[in-house]
Amino acid sequence: MKISLLASAGEKHYQIALLKALLDKGVSVEFIGNDRMAQSEIFKSPRHSGVTLFNLRGNGDTNVSVYAKSLRTLRYYYRLIKYASTTKSQLFHIQWLNSFIILD
Repeated sequence: MKISLLASAGEKHYQIALLKALLDKGVSVEFIGNDRMAQSEIFKSPRHSGVTLFNLRGNGDTNVSVYAKSLRTLRYYYRLIKYASTTKSQLFHIQWLNSFIILD
């Protein structure tokens, strides 16, 4: 089975633990994350070859203007919709609602 795990911008330790547990059960995971999540060792380990990282969020720096945050959020949703229309995942697990609940 293949699932898409849409990680929130925070709670890195919980989300990586969830990812490890899924991989240990033999589940193939497409992990939707950000720059900070991409630094995790799990994405570099040959032991966890069942995961593919899709860094759709990019940089989550909070020290940017409201305009930059808005553009970043819109860009994320565009990438997410494009991803969702092409993935072969059988299940989407949304870890946390994002900025625009109606789109989630």
